[in-house]
Amino acid sequence: MPQRKIPQHYAVFKQNLLDFIHTPRFRAIFVFGVCLYLVALFALLRGNAYYLDDWVRSMNRQGFSGFSRYMATFLVEVLNLFDGILDISPLYQLLGICFLTLASMAILYALNGGFSFWGIIALAPLGLSPYFLQNISYRFDCATMSFALLCVCLPFIFRKNLVVFCAASVVCLVFSYLSYQAANSVYIVLCLFFIFVMTVESLSKKHILAFVLSCAGSFVLASGIYKVIFVRKTDINSYASDKMLSFSEMFGGGDICKHKHLFSSLA
Repeated sequence: MPQRKIPQHYAVFKQNLLDFIHTPRFRAIFVFGVCLYLVALFALLRGNAYYLDDWVRSMNRQGFSGFSRYMATFLVEVLNLFDGILDISPLYQLLGICFLTLASMAILYALNGGFSFWGIIALAPLGLSPYFLQNISYRFDCATMSFALLCVCLPFIFRKNLVVFCAASVVCLVFSYLSYQAANSVYIVLCLFFIFVMTVESLSKKHILAFVLSCAGSFVLASGIYKVIFVRKTDINSYASDKMLSFSEMFGGGDICKHKHLFSSLA
């Protein structure tokens, strides 16, 4: 990229971000989305229960760096004024709900260029699906997991400028990996979704191919940066590992054996 074009792309990035924030009814939709999630998750908040890792984290007050989630540790420590990891619920859950609402709004804006009440209702399953309900059940993890989800949704508001989209995707994906690695799957699904949208809109094959390559290149680059720079070595038998199955293991039942080992450790 010529150096003289960097200020131009930055100006596009800044303008797109400001357009997103200054879109009509931004505040109204945000408040509505937060209230929607509060009503849906009220029983969970009212339950006031510890879930799985919460017990251990409440006792050792340690962060998430052991799983190479340094951004998650930093965010939680900021909330606790760098005094260790404390139980300040429901602040974690409320912050997580705000992140979920912004993630829904980012997808809605990337799709329609604006917001609507019916649109935010339609996107409520983003945070209310059974899969993510488990994540939001954690006291200490819910805010950082929701932040990771927001990170993988934000790049798509820049999708009409592929250079800005690629740069935003790489940065946001790395932040997502540093917060909650599994959120990268949402980025893949959103890429496929917008490829489908572009196909329905009858855009040129060249334009669609450029978007596909931008998505794939950004994902590979961000994953490589995270793998090389940030990932800590972990035990291959741990349920959270930095290892991958070899090709021979993939086709020789290695994945089944891995799952058998994981389930046996839960017994």
